[in-house]
Amino acid sequence: MQQKLQRLLERDPEFEVVGTAVNGHLALAKVPYHRADLVLLDITKPQLDGLQTLVILREAFPTLPMIVFSQLTRRGSSTSLDALQLGASTCLLKPSTDEDLERCVSGELSKKIKSLRMRQIGSSEILVSPPTEPPLALAAVPVDLNALSHKEIPTKQRLLNKAEIVAIAASTGGPRALSSLLTWLPKSFATPIIVVQHMTPGFTKTFADSLRRQTGRDVRALEGSEPLHAASVWLAQSGRHLVVRRNGASIEVAPNDAPPENSCSPSADVMFRCVAEVFGSRSLAVMLTGMGCDGLAGCRVIREVGGAILVQDEASSTCWGMPGQVATAGLADEVLSLTDLSRAIVHHTSIPSIRRAYS
Repeated sequence: MQQKLQRLLERDPEFEVVGTAVNGHLALAKVPYHRADLVLLDITKPQLDGLQTLVILREAFPTLPMIVFSQLTRRGSSTSLDALQLGASTCLLKPSTDEDLERCVSGELSKKIKSLRMRQIGSSEILVSPPTEPPLALAAVPVDLNALSHKEIPTKQRLLNKAEIVAIAASTGGPRALSSLLTWLPKSFATPIIVVQHMTPGFTKTFADSLRRQTGRDVRALEGSEPLHAASVWLAQSGRHLVVRRNGASIEVAPNDAPPENSCSPSADVMFRCVAEVFGSRSLAVMLTGMGCDGLAGCRVIREVGGAILVQDEASSTCWGMPGQVATAGLADEVLSLTDLSRAIVHHTSIPSIRRAYS
């Protein structure tokens, strides 16, 4: 299979397969040696499987695009969701026949590789050297929710209104970050939340179900227009933008089929622009871990209308592309660890005003 895959990939003059590995241990040795731009991972490997290899590589190379290409990663499967939560850039089902494999490599797989590479180049995230220290094991961070709720927020130079909506954007590493962030928000938190998470088509509903179980919140995969209710969380469908708009006296959230922006559909820029148009200075944008620059232009619009912008810091991000672009551009009001973002979101939102607006 590796030989077939290498031969098919190298039909495209843009691709060069610099190395192959029959197990995870060899992959860990070869990736830094060959200075790879992208890694394809199968799951069923001897000694060290694909998911274990993914975790170690993601710790060592936070910005390295990785595609899990396996017969176990069917759309919506729990294995695929596990891979995305552990830091896979995307997942794709590996066909079982030669004819289907050839069609997949020349079509969907090639498109995904080129799209990921363009996002990497667009955010100046190029792998330049192997890690100087061994990667750390992933571990859950214990959080004292009471302590988070009572910490003081430093006074900022800008005078900001309380936000009536929270718009969150994430890409690589986002599923895990979103799960933690939504869990750490107080149970009483009632400001509506909309989310653009770059994700392979077919996984949105599974991801929404997973978040609902993990966080205890009303998480919905957006399928059609809905009134913007307090305390609900809406996820954009893969392949469709998410927008908010006025409908008479009410406000609704809806999918939108406009062309991709920044090679992304859904796009954070589309979401942030419409949030700025509807909510103005009562907007809150949150940039979580992710590769590329999607959301940068939208954050400029949020900033122009007087809304607040929170950014996840580099240390707690899987990839500091999307948040790093916003922070470097000087648009962020605060750059915080994932554990501190929850208290900052509470600080910047106004539960009473939301209840008046949507009651």
